[in-house]
Amino acid sequence: MIRKEHELKRKNILVTGGAGFIGSALVRKLEVLKNNVIILDNLTAGRKEHLNDCKAQLVVGDIRNKELLKEIFRRDNPEYVFHLAAEPFIPKGFQHPEVMFDVNTMGTVTILKECHIAKVKRMMYYSTSEVYGSARTLPMSETHPTTPHSMYALAKFAGDRACFLFWKERKMPVVILRQFNCFGPREGQPYIIPELIRQFHHGNKLHLGNLEAKRDFTWVYDACDAHIKLMEAEGVDGQVINQGRGKNWSIREITEKVSKVMGVEKYSIAQEKARMRPYDVDELLCDNTLFNAKVGEMEYTDFEEGLKRLAEWYKNHGYKWSWEKGNK
Repeated sequence: MIRKEHELKRKNILVTGGAGFIGSALVRKLEVLKNNVIILDNLTAGRKEHLNDCKAQLVVGDIRNKELLKEIFRRDNPEYVFHLAAEPFIPKGFQHPEVMFDVNTMGTVTILKECHIAKVKRMMYYSTSEVYGSARTLPMSETHPTTPHSMYALAKFAGDRACFLFWKERKMPVVILRQFNCFGPREGQPYIIPELIRQFHHGNKLHLGNLEAKRDFTWVYDACDAHIKLMEAEGVDGQVINQGRGKNWSIREITEKVSKVMGVEKYSIAQEKARMRPYDVDELLCDNTLFNAKVGEMEYTDFEEGLKRLAEWYKNHGYKWSWEKGNK
């Protein structure tokens, strides 16, 4: 069956976590399609400045606020919901596991209930490739064992399964997206690629953690194109579907690529114990066979080209990431 092109056009769409890194990129893509976008974000990880050139309505609030959610669904009548809101920074789970579960699991259940009551046409839950743990087989399909290595991944996996049960028990139209790593403008946490760009900007002596970990990276706007196409696809409700490029790089390899982009010929690396995760994921590599079957094959921005664009964006924004500026 052929998918109709851009069913998500001129719709009322709710994006939770829409002021965050991936969320703000998604909002821009949805606005190109002339959608009326409502953002719900408590600005813990998101930033108002991420939405400076967007027309979307920003509601500052928490996904666990049931009365606020009821008001949004009553007033704005969203037909589709992209649920990205989460505590996203893995190290935070070491210190505050209860927050991870409260937001990432119970917050998701709250959103699911309101979407079910409102009879939305579809909700997309942003799960994560981290639920798989380290790769046992490569590439990693949706049937790969799930062995979360962090409180973040465990809490997201609980939300992942809650979505499946809302579909199974209540026929709630929800698709579960297991997103592999993204990179691009407005990264709101010191993840590896923005952190490398920042460190190279300040000198050639790097402070890093695990250099051998491998990750599958997608340019964020390519990922958002994929998310919209998946939301429009037929026969995906109740399904877990991976999204990733299908190619990975080690932190050591990424460091070398970023050094060239930043014009640093020689550098030294100090591996610091404080930057090592107690239970790290060694390798992630996406098997996107199911995604391609449902949506069609994607064209991806060249990794090195993406790094160049990101370094240029960093330069044009004052050589500071949002987490360094401290602005909400």
